[in-house]
Amino acid sequence: MNTQGRHIVSRVLMISVLCIVSQNLIAQTPYTGQWVGKFMGDYKTLIVLESDGSGSYEGTIYMWADGVRIQDDALSVIKLNDKELTFYIQAKETHFKGEFNADVSELSGNFTFPDKSLHPISLQKAETEQELN
Repeated sequence: MNTQGRHIVSRVLMISVLCIVSQNLIAQTPYTGQWVGKFMGDYKTLIVLESDGSGSYEGTIYMWADGVRIQDDALSVIKLNDKELTFYIQAKETHFKGEFNADVSELSGNFTFPDKSLHPISLQKAETEQELN
C-alpha cells in the first residue's frame, strides 16, 4: 500500500474511533432517545433527548408538514422529575409539560402556546430507524 493509501486508511480509522468515543459520551437513560408522533393530527414531530450522564438533558424538536421540515428548534430549561418532563422552546415561546408512561415507551403532554392555549401530543419512543418514518 502506498503512502497515500495508508494515510486514507489512518484517517478512516481515526474518524471511526472518534465516532465511537463520542457516542459513548452521550449517556443513555430510559428517557434519552428519539420520540416520534403527530402534532395536531398533521405534523410529524420528533423530539430528541440526550444526556451527558450528569442529570442534565439537551434536546431538539423537529416538525414536518407534507415532508417539508418546518421546525428545528433547541429545547431549553429541560427538567425531568420522576416521570414528568418539562421544557421550553424559546424560538416559539412555547412550554411543554408531559409525562412518560410506566414502561417509558410513550410521552404524552401538552404544549402551551404564547396565547396560553393547550395543544396535546402523544409520542412513542423510536428504537429503530423504521419507527422514525
